[in-house]
Amino acid sequence: MSITYTNRQGSAYHLHQGITKKGNPRYYFSKKQPTTAVKTIPAGYEINEIPNGQVFLRKIQPKLITDQERTVIEDVLHEHPHLHTIVDIKKDKIIIHTSDQDFAPLLQELAPYTPKPGLQDALNRSRTYTPMMRFTLVDKEARNFIVERFNFRGSIDDWMFIDSGKSLPKLAAKYIPHLGKESFYDL
Repeated sequence: MSITYTNRQGSAYHLHQGITKKGNPRYYFSKKQPTTAVKTIPAGYEINEIPNGQVFLRKIQPKLITDQERTVIEDVLHEHPHLHTIVDIKKDKIIIHTSDQDFAPLLQELAPYTPKPGLQDALNRSRTYTPMMRFTLVDKEARNFIVERFNFRGSIDDWMFIDSGKSLPKLAAKYIPHLGKESFYDL
């Protein structure tokens, strides 16, 4: 039996092993069953799923963001149930990905006899997510962060600085409520 990982969309990915031109092992995930089973994850590697469901094998990342800091962001997000989000940690960054797709009213109209829990599960599996806000650790000792939002202005699609120097709970409480609202673009 090979290593299999089921992503948030319900698709099963199987770990494959290939060989590089230099003869080194190369690992990747695919929906196809491997011809030769890969039974263990190589030492120093971990499975990583990006917010839109792709699955990769990557080197284990150093943990710069604490579990408590992730929980701070998730707790503020839970205060805003209208938001559909995924929190992604990359090195010194906490990235909030949002989905603005809300097909529930349309699907409910098209399929009024579909049980709501099954409808919601199908909807959640099909959502796509866009990075919208990120918190970057800038001072490891004081645990201070900067907050940025993604800028959608054509030729300068990139992260735009909003604020810095405050603790993560203060920044999260001040800026996360703007996600999914017009006020986000005024930040």
